[in-house]
Amino acid sequence: MMKTSINNFFKKWYNPIILIIVVGIICLFLISNPYNVYVFYFLLFLPFILILISGINATIKIVQKNYKNGLLQLFSTLTLFVAGVFMISIALSFYPYDFYADNLEIPKNIKIEKPIDLDVFENGKRPSSIINKSSNKIDFQLYNINQPGIYTYDVWTDKKENGFYYLKAIEITKNDTLSSREILNKSKIHIRLNETNLSRLELKNDFTIYEGDWGKPYSAKFELWFHNDSLNTDKKLISKNYIIEGWMR
Repeated sequence: MMKTSINNFFKKWYNPIILIIVVGIICLFLISNPYNVYVFYFLLFLPFILILISGINATIKIVQKNYKNGLLQLFSTLTLFVAGVFMISIALSFYPYDFYADNLEIPKNIKIEKPIDLDVFENGKRPSSIINKSSNKIDFQLYNINQPGIYTYDVWTDKKENGFYYLKAIEITKNDTLSSREILNKSKIHIRLNETNLSRLELKNDFTIYEGDWGKPYSAKFELWFHNDSLNTDKKLISKNYIIEGWMR
């Protein structure tokens, strides 16, 4: 009974085409908010599996000399394949999820801080507790600004050398370097000889961490580095652990 129904379904060349279109629309709708990465890939490839089956069925029709139906189905199948590849490539270029943090756990046996939230409507103005803070050692503070995944920071320093500070971010459990080029280029705080004396330096812009999605926090180690212009050397100064989220498009 089942075999007969399947055979009857494939006898009409347009039935597989209609099925591909309907399933493709449903998958496109569901993929906008997938449950996890496995569901995402299932929804992504299901229409193309149906396209492959339709192509095989069209080829069988042609071999059986059912040229009209076979060629109509084959042409329609190839058209849907090209359209599907084009739509998927466009959709993925703007797709907000990367599932990076889905299976990451936040360690419980280490000290982890949360970035201080800054009010974007106050142009990232630091709270008075930060402005009035003094330190007798190198230190830094991470801030979350505007949206999850967008950060800035301050440095307390006693350096009297020409150079610049910058950050590196590393996911703690997998030891993955996070958005290395973005952070290196945008986290630089330049200083000049005799410019500071245990003073607080602010990063005037912000940097973005792309790994991860909103609402899926994970742990990262932030390392503060200093580049000495005179010696052309880089030295790691201190590191701190923070709970962060990745930015989404």
